[in-house]
Amino acid sequence: MITASIFTNCDINMLHYRYYRTRETIFASFKARLKVVLQYNIVITAIMSVSLIFAVRLIYGYMDWLNAAVFFALLTVIGVFFAFNDLFLYYVIQPYDSAGKGKSIIYTIINYAIYIVAWINFSLRLDFIAYSIAVAIATFLYFTIGTVLLLLLAPKRFKLR
Repeated sequence: MITASIFTNCDINMLHYRYYRTRETIFASFKARLKVVLQYNIVITAIMSVSLIFAVRLIYGYMDWLNAAVFFALLTVIGVFFAFNDLFLYYVIQPYDSAGKGKSIIYTIINYAIYIVAWINFSLRLDFIAYSIAVAIATFLYFTIGTVLLLLLAPKRFKLR
């Protein structure tokens, strides 16, 4: 998990300093870390998309390019969602103790709930484009609301436990 590495390699030492827990510093480090994670995610998304498009084209002999583009966009949005979610929960809940061990039951419950919802999505039988739009809207809302909550809550909650 990325946040465990971030905590043990950087934040565990920096959280002792007051300036590191200010809203501006927290938001700047959040944006920088999100940017790096998203750069890795786009590479993975591109490889997955191209591989699947190639496989479908090879197996079936044709490709619906509109659905292929929507699939790529959906994978990108899902990558943004999970990158944001992991960092957002890290900064707002700060689930690690001073020894670097995860100790927050709330963090664990929220993560399990999100992954259960994601797993349930496999059984949904919705129109692909409508489903993709719904996921994009939900991700946009989560990103927007989460950013506001991050700015409000992280300066109070992002500390060593």
